[in-house]
Amino acid sequence: MNDLVTAYLEHLKLRNCAPLTIVNLHQRLEACISYLEELGIADLRDLGHAHLVEYQRYRKRFINRFGRHDSIAVQNRHLVAVRNLLAWLLKEGYLSHNPADGIELLKEPQRLPRSVLTDAEMKRLLKKPDTKTLRGYRDRAIMEVLYSSGIRRGELRFLKCDDVDLEEGFLRIELGKGQKDRIVPIGRIATRYLETYIKGIRPFLLKGNDVPWLFVSTLGRKMGRNSIGWMISRYAQSAGIEKNVTPHTFRRSCATEMIKNKANLYHVKEILGHTKLETLNQYCKLALRDLKEAHRKYHPREKEPDYR
Repeated sequence: MNDLVTAYLEHLKLRNCAPLTIVNLHQRLEACISYLEELGIADLRDLGHAHLVEYQRYRKRFINRFGRHDSIAVQNRHLVAVRNLLAWLLKEGYLSHNPADGIELLKEPQRLPRSVLTDAEMKRLLKKPDTKTLRGYRDRAIMEVLYSSGIRRGELRFLKCDDVDLEEGFLRIELGKGQKDRIVPIGRIATRYLETYIKGIRPFLLKGNDVPWLFVSTLGRKMGRNSIGWMISRYAQSAGIEKNVTPHTFRRSCATEMIKNKANLYHVKEILGHTKLETLNQYCKLALRDLKEAHRKYHPREKEPDYR
C-alpha cells in the first residue's frame, strides 16, 4: 500500500502540485494506511465501503496532538485524500471499483473568520516592536507588509529582494498558492518601512551571508516557518490583545477592512490570490457597516423619537 501511495504522490509531483500539498497528502494517506494495517488489510483491493465508513467514524473520534478532536474541515480532508487516491488507482486499472463511492463528507459549519483585529487593535500591535533595534525594525516591517498586502506567511518567507518594487509599491509573489504568480500592491507606509529595512537594516542582519531572501533571521538566514508566528504572538500578548493572533490574522484583517471601506470585491480577490469570489463571503459577513446602516435607515423603529 505504501508503494501505491508513493506512486500516487509522484504522479502529483509530475502534475506540478505544490510541495506543501504533497506533504500534507502524504501525512493523511499514511494515517489511513496505518489504520487499515491495524485492521489487517494489506492490499487496497481488499478495501470495502464499510471500512471507509468506519474510518470516517474513526477520524471523528480521533484526538490530535493538541488534545482535542480535529475540526470537521480537517476530518473531511482526510477522507478526500483517500478518495482521490482510490479514484486514481481506479483510473490506473489497479482497482475494479472505487470503494469510496457514496461516502458523503460531513457538513462543515459556516463560521465567521476568527481573530480579525479591529483598526485600533492593529495599530496597537504594529507599535509594539522596538524600531530602534535591528530585530524590532525588521519585525515592524514584516507586520506592515503582512497587513498592507494580505499575503500568506509562506509567501512572505519566500519573498526575495528582487520581488520588491519600491518605486511603484508592488510585491511579486512567485508561485503562491495554486502555483500561480501574482503582483500585489503595498501601501506607502509599508513601502517606507520596507525601504528602510532593505537599505539600513537587512545588511547588518545578513552578517556577511549572501542569501536572496527579503526577510532574514538574526543569523542572516531565511526565517523559519514558525518564527514569524511566534514573533507575532509575543507582540500580541504584549499589546494586551486576547485574541489568537497569527500571521493569517493580518490577511483576514486586511481583507475585512478593505471590504468595510467599499473596496471592489474583484480587486480584493486578486490581491489575496483567490480563484473564486465566493471565497470572500466570509469576509463580507464581517463587514457589518452596510448592514448596520441599512437597519438604521429602513427599520421603522429607528424612525421614531428616542426613548424617554
